[in-house]
Amino acid sequence: MFPIYLKTAWRNITRPKGYYSLINSLGKERTWCILGDRTESNVDKVHFARVLYPVATVGRHELSPVRVTGWIMGWLLINSSNRLLFLQFLQRKFVNIDFKIQIMFSKIILSMLLLLVLGYRLHAQIQTVSGRVIPIAAMDKFLHQQMDSLAMPGLSIAIINHGKIVYHRAIGIANVDSGEPITDSSIFEAASLSKPVFAYLVMKMVDQHLLNLDTPLYKYMPYPDIEKDERYKLITARIALTHQTGFPNWRYFDMADSSMHVKYGDLYMKFTPGTKFYYSGEGFLYLAKVIAYLKGLTLQTLETLYEAEVARPLGMNHAWFTGNAYINKYKASGHVNGKPYFYNGTPWPISFPNWDSSYFNPAASLHTEAVGYAHFVIGLMKHKGLSSGSYREMMSPQIMLPKDNTNVTENGDTAWGLGIAIAQTKYGTRYEHGGNNNNFQSAFLFYKQQQNGYVFLTNCDKGSIFNKRLREFLTEGK
Repeated sequence: MFPIYLKTAWRNITRPKGYYSLINSLGKERTWCILGDRTESNVDKVHFARVLYPVATVGRHELSPVRVTGWIMGWLLINSSNRLLFLQFLQRKFVNIDFKIQIMFSKIILSMLLLLVLGYRLHAQIQTVSGRVIPIAAMDKFLHQQMDSLAMPGLSIAIINHGKIVYHRAIGIANVDSGEPITDSSIFEAASLSKPVFAYLVMKMVDQHLLNLDTPLYKYMPYPDIEKDERYKLITARIALTHQTGFPNWRYFDMADSSMHVKYGDLYMKFTPGTKFYYSGEGFLYLAKVIAYLKGLTLQTLETLYEAEVARPLGMNHAWFTGNAYINKYKASGHVNGKPYFYNGTPWPISFPNWDSSYFNPAASLHTEAVGYAHFVIGLMKHKGLSSGSYREMMSPQIMLPKDNTNVTENGDTAWGLGIAIAQTKYGTRYEHGGNNNNFQSAFLFYKQQQNGYVFLTNCDKGSIFNKRLREFLTEGK
């Protein structure tokens, strides 16, 4: 017997990794093992009452509304005794209603369930920016073909239509040596996808009047690392978020020309702040230190501010800048040339020799998965949490990119906002950012007008190529 009462069968579906629960009319959870083994995880909730899309997945499998509706309809229609039980249920609920009316009610409910299935079939597809439709099966096929052709071990991806996640997959292998699979719990390095998230935090601090976008940062906190060069006093939060500080990307990896006589590991300036665009994680780091200082925190405690101001309000349930037990347990291994690879010999992305996973790196240390980050993207789409002024500043072009910049030549970007790349396309304004820690690569993009976009993270060095192909597929549908 299938003891689910129809009136609440679609109230809620939860998925603790391999188990699915339907809430019955008594308010108690009744759980069945559908696929795989249970693993420890926070329970994510998917409300199919509002969005009938196949986003509850285990590996490459999905628990769709069609499947659950099939269970309900099958139980009702399989034999007469079940139908009698259903009618008896109606009679208990509606004692004074004529038996023929009860029969009519049962037919109406069955018809509604059938319409639900048909409606799901109509919506179980992805809409591209150009208006084309991609069936779910075609999306699955595309991903598997790309992963095979590029030899990508693992992938976490979420696609957004009309401001909602309509497709999610966590597929492949977490470590090619062990054969451990990617699951919904798997965590990836987001690399430079860290930067837009941190920029959002900065704008929240601007809204709270902690700092001003155009006040020189040295007035809040002098920076001993570069105090020998007075030009650094021109740096503001706006200049840092738009990559105009004149700092190298990272002092240990983007070393000064020998003619500058800069000691290895010392911070230096390539040009006067505010005069050029040069992508720099160091600028974000200085800004993070200023915010930590103003809040009475350090880089090792700044995570608490991020979680309170960004992660929790936007529903980024699995997204952290600093290490923890969950990351240690579920983090996938990075790969280069098809083999597991630890950058600098450590499983954590380190920008400074004396750092470890306890340090908040605003430009590179975010760890997450596609659904968690997609909630941030949706927050940007819907301008959640920021004042209209701060949102407008963040999403408006602040500097036009030079034509020989790789963001222009490779991605077609034309400008930079506060922490985010901007491109003008025939379909409207596109916002995006990529991430590359070498052994982990990632990207997101979205069109604010259409409320469409995607985010993916992969545990290898093929993400940049994959992103080009994915962008074309989800833009033109081919």
